[in-house]
Amino acid sequence: MKKPIFLVVYILACLLLVAFLLEVGLRWVHYQKTSTHDFAIKEVTRNFREGVKAAKLPPSPELSRFVASEKEVRDLYPAFKKDAIAFGNSPFIELIHPDTESIVRDKDGVLGNLPNHTYQVAFGRYRIGDPWDPILYKDNHPEKPNSPETEAFVKARLFNATSASHDADGHRNTVPASTAPDIVLVIGDSVAYGAAVNDAATFPSQLQLLLPNVRFISAGVGGSGTPDNLRRLSIELKRYGAQVKSVVYVFCENDWNDDDTPEKLCTGLKEALDGAGIQDRVFIYTEYLERIMLDLVRNTKESDLRRFWQLKSRTLDLLKQQPITVVEWSKLLDAHRQEAGSVFSGMALYVDHCHLSPRGLKILAGSVPVLGKSGKP
Repeated sequence: MKKPIFLVVYILACLLLVAFLLEVGLRWVHYQKTSTHDFAIKEVTRNFREGVKAAKLPPSPELSRFVASEKEVRDLYPAFKKDAIAFGNSPFIELIHPDTESIVRDKDGVLGNLPNHTYQVAFGRYRIGDPWDPILYKDNHPEKPNSPETEAFVKARLFNATSASHDADGHRNTVPASTAPDIVLVIGDSVAYGAAVNDAATFPSQLQLLLPNVRFISAGVGGSGTPDNLRRLSIELKRYGAQVKSVVYVFCENDWNDDDTPEKLCTGLKEALDGAGIQDRVFIYTEYLERIMLDLVRNTKESDLRRFWQLKSRTLDLLKQQPITVVEWSKLLDAHRQEAGSVFSGMALYVDHCHLSPRGLKILAGSVPVLGKSGKP
């Protein structure tokens, strides 16, 4: 009698061990963001049941508008490579090559925009990729006609198409163009650059409309972190000299990496501005949608939240020791949601999970004091 009981206990113990290892393995490989109130194994079985249930239902024409698998894009690689098409925030890294780049490094290794360049960009209707991180379609040679295969994809899958252009110095073109002698330099990453919005809707262009008596230069570059931004700031300050009357530094929390610290950022910024004699200085701190509206988006790990909040808190504490105006995007977004009376209204201020929409950029521009002036009436 003891032997069968022992065997049953042994089998149960083995099954529990297998279940534990499977749970850990699934979380490690794919389900890291599984809710603390749920289990990865349960999520796998739920997805399987939903897949079986969906397969029994007739196909929906609405779903046919969306890219449902990576294969659909990979099958079009020959056409996309021929037409210099690339996809941002995507697994399609094979499409990234010199002909599809709009961001380059100069002879000194500083990240910048490709001079005298225009490209088109659009969001796609995708059911693949990471949550809250939409895939971006990028046509780096819009002056050339695309193949029929590419055009069919564009017509069926894309929306919110727009374009971006750079001048001879690699600056994003500001609209309206200005020849005013006094310059306000806008420096930063893709948020300062204005990813996925047209030239007239960027942050510097919105400022240019509000303050037409000075010239706003858009020196933001997508993908640049603190070291690149500070080096580019020094280059631009030397280029324009005494013409620069103000600097607006746009910081996004995705600029942080393992080598950056609030101390390096704040010290480097102060040294560059003090060295150039810039008295009017503004620092803008922006954050991801999923870390700024926690009442709606709940897929961020607690450890990530705490890490980013600590970095922000330390940065703002250090900036308080400097003669600099600090603008917190989170406060502007909260005020907008309160005024609109909708918890969802904040989403309209983002064009994706990271970059601000034309409406968001307009609100930001109207709230930034430059040379003692603000766009607010």
